[in-house]
Amino acid sequence: MWWPVSFLLLVLYCWSIQAYNSYPFSGHLSEPVLENGTRWVVLAAGGTGWGNYRHQSNVYHTYQVIRSHGIPDKNIIVMHYDDLAYNKANPTPGIVVNKLNGSDVYKGVPKDFTGNDVNPLNFLAVLRGDPVLARNGKKVVNSGPNDYIYVYFIDHGSDDLIAFPHQYLYGEELNDQLRDMFDKKRYAKMVLNIEACNSGSMFEKLLPQDINVWVTTSANPMESSYACDYDPLRKTYLGDYYSGTWIENIESQDLDNETLIEMYEYIKVRVNISHPQAYGDGQVAKMVVSKFLGNKPKNLLPVPTTTSSSDCHPVKSQDMAIHLAEMNYRYSASDNERRQYLKQLDTIVKGRHLMDKHFERYVQSIIDQLGSSGTTTTTSALLNDRHELTNRKCYRQLVDMFHQQCFNLNQNPYGFSKLKIFVNICEQLVVDNVLDIQFMVNSLKHYCQQNVVNDYTNIE
Repeated sequence: MWWPVSFLLLVLYCWSIQAYNSYPFSGHLSEPVLENGTRWVVLAAGGTGWGNYRHQSNVYHTYQVIRSHGIPDKNIIVMHYDDLAYNKANPTPGIVVNKLNGSDVYKGVPKDFTGNDVNPLNFLAVLRGDPVLARNGKKVVNSGPNDYIYVYFIDHGSDDLIAFPHQYLYGEELNDQLRDMFDKKRYAKMVLNIEACNSGSMFEKLLPQDINVWVTTSANPMESSYACDYDPLRKTYLGDYYSGTWIENIESQDLDNETLIEMYEYIKVRVNISHPQAYGDGQVAKMVVSKFLGNKPKNLLPVPTTTSSSDCHPVKSQDMAIHLAEMNYRYSASDNERRQYLKQLDTIVKGRHLMDKHFERYVQSIIDQLGSSGTTTTTSALLNDRHELTNRKCYRQLVDMFHQQCFNLNQNPYGFSKLKIFVNICEQLVVDNVLDIQFMVNSLKHYCQQNVVNDYTNIE
């Protein structure tokens, strides 16, 4: 039978679309031409562990999309702990998905930085093209004055910091790095995209306006980010509300005809629980997205869509452990499993109450000193208010002391949501009053040495 040519062309087109949407990308697309410069993409997941599955799966999915846009591996640096694909909790060994009933997004992902190499020092070193890393065979952003850099980072966060598996990075350190890269002409334009709780605090009043950098964040300085897509099979959340919407955008739009500010507005309208923020150079925001992330081959461009990720049932990331235990209980197949998840939930709740108690007692121990310095406040105000952070010197000392002497933040992520208390304390002090700051820090150290069980971990 002879089929009409138009029908055969339609079949061929549909087959090509299906092939494009199947992960991982394994084609041989040439890199789109970028006049007088090179694209660099850095994808970093700070999270580790099955409960943080979504952090790495978002990075994997993003890698597959970016790679399908023709950007070669030599210009993509991926940081991920790499403990999901063959995790004992994975019911599909070797496979990682980013949405319910989704395709594998793990196969082919580079292992540029994995395990303990995923840390703030390496992250900053990658951005600045550190020659020592390069000599040791590690991929870095080997960029110059005409190049375009796009950075996507996802993990836990808190006031003025984002987390890595065993450490954290302060906003000042990141912004100082950006300024230094600009001064050394390491890029023409740069975009950062950060998914983390309180991620806006990394840039609010910190990001220089004159260094050709545009930043978008999943949340403002004072709120949580949101996870979504609970999977009963894998017993974890597969994605994040903000990142899922962003990935949906770069998959569904013609990036040659969408500007960065239009992409931001697209996401902002759809992520209506947290409040995505934008910072930096508005001129960069007017550039088309493809300048940074490339684009699909013209014959594979989809019809622009306005779908929404709102059906992913988002939940607050700061309460993830509780949500996860409750959902796993609900979907348990046996009484024995239900008992295990009830016990897990009880442990999480008791651990959180323990940390709450220690914070309250510490605040009570320093309230008189605050009063003697001329400040009028109450224990309740210090525990529950949320001030804007300006006294960063004080705040950083308290956070570091808490992490070292009280509760390891990376092992007790609930602590990230409590760091606002240190902000509240520091904002009661004169910025340059070294004696008062040192008193607060020493008091915290003394309190933790006397009261906190230092090896108590996993207060989720």
